[in-house]
Amino acid sequence: MIAPRNLVLAGFMGTGKTAVGRELARQLGWGFVDVDDEIVRRTGVEIAGYFDRFGEAAFRQQETAVLANLARGASRMVVAAGGGAAMSTENRGFLHRIGPVICLEAPLNILWNRVAQTDRPLARDRNAFAALLERRKAVYRELPYHVSTRSGSPPAIAQAIAARYAAAPKTVRVPLGDRSYDVLVEPGCLHELGARLAGKLRAGRCLVISQGPIWRRFGEAVEATLREAGWQATVALVPPGEGAKSLSQAMRLYDRMAAARLERGHPVIALGGGVVGDLGGFVAATYLRGVPFVQVPTTLLAQIDSAVG
Repeated sequence: MIAPRNLVLAGFMGTGKTAVGRELARQLGWGFVDVDDEIVRRTGVEIAGYFDRFGEAAFRQQETAVLANLARGASRMVVAAGGGAAMSTENRGFLHRIGPVICLEAPLNILWNRVAQTDRPLARDRNAFAALLERRKAVYRELPYHVSTRSGSPPAIAQAIAARYAAAPKTVRVPLGDRSYDVLVEPGCLHELGARLAGKLRAGRCLVISQGPIWRRFGEAVEATLREAGWQATVALVPPGEGAKSLSQAMRLYDRMAAARLERGHPVIALGGGVVGDLGGFVAATYLRGVPFVQVPTTLLAQIDSAVG
């Protein structure tokens, strides 16, 4: 079984990333890194003072450098990212490479009550604080996993996170003789997609089939795990609805596969619901007399029915 290498806590100011993160690391027996504290250690300047002296842009450069370093070698760590760390596409790539990204959430009034008496440079005015949260919400929504910290103590929240995201995934074998395959069941196991494929196939090229809304939510995590394991992914988005299961869409996917020079050992990965899985399965079965096929179902129906078989 492969358990997560690390866990990342993201989210807005006041959601409890540091308090929950420290407790989570203690419960797991892992190390803990607070990205803001690491910046202070590197620069010798407190965060509020750094903002005042050098500005937010310089702070974000320091933040990116810390995340890049963690992405290269962190292991068995809980990482508490700053509230703005996920706003950068580059940073999100690093976060996804470190491990599953869990966004902590709480209502505005609770967040403000938690940070109003602190020296945080971006929490000096309630209206500005609320406006900043509103601007960041769209990015937070696209992070893969979400946990509310509205109520509950840090130990209780950490325990729930550990039980849900830090356990080794459960593998169920579907016994079909030469056609047997494994079904991996566990929240947060998406980050192991690339490594698990590399354990069964020689890493190389692959085709990922998905749909726009699904790709916006999970695409960065999928690209990060595939890239980290040495895969070169070609991404093809198909329209929503049953009409996408057509020969014209299949032909378009064949063309993309041929252009990407996919060969017999290169897999097709279906990231989505039943339509994506059905279309992806047909294309994988009929391209070059059949190539490996991997289902990554994102809807309940696909997870309990069409993707399992």
